[in-house]
Amino acid sequence: MQCAIAPSHVLQAMNLGENIIEGALRIGIGKFTTKEEIEKVSSAIASAVKAIFSLKS
Repeated sequence: MQCAIAPSHVLQAMNLGENIIEGALRIGIGKFTTKEEIEKVSSAIASAVKAIFSLKS
């Protein structure tokens, strides 16, 4: 797994706001990525988003 610290130059070139760029999440899927891995990470992301939104309520 890789984690970039610098903001995405691609998102900056699109003139997106800093809040959007800093909140961006990039996921790479390759030919060896399994359906189970995709389902697991999508479920984890959905759970994290729900938890974040519950903090705002």
